[in-house]
Amino acid sequence: MSTVGSIGVNSTTAIEDYNTHHPDHQITLNYSAEDLKSQLEGVESGKYDFLVMDKPMFEYYQKEYNMDLVEKTVSGDLASDLLSEPYSYLIFAQDQKELVDNVNAALKEVVEDGTSKAINEKYFDEDYSPTYDD
Repeated sequence: MSTVGSIGVNSTTAIEDYNTHHPDHQITLNYSAEDLKSQLEGVESGKYDFLVMDKPMFEYYQKEYNMDLVEKTVSGDLASDLLSEPYSYLIFAQDQKELVDNVNAALKEVVEDGTSKAINEKYFDEDYSPTYDD
């Protein structure tokens, strides 16, 4: 099984970690500087077997380019093995504690007051908001 990805991208990091923890069931990872549309065209043509990407991005590309591709939700053991960490972070300078606290509070507020849900549903037809455990 093979896929394509760019160095340092969340999905590529997930595949690398998967391969590290599953040496007997590795996924061939082809590193590429191709843009995402070209990578999707590689899957469409059979050059690669699949591409890991988030649902809103896939839906955008499908709407924009009408490719002969189908989405398959990653679930079960594969989801926890492949996508156990989001690998997405907001990066701040170490001396920006007040800014970090303010950003975290603002993000929590837009999730709790429903603003995040409204934006997600408007643009993605589904809510991708995080949850907060108090």
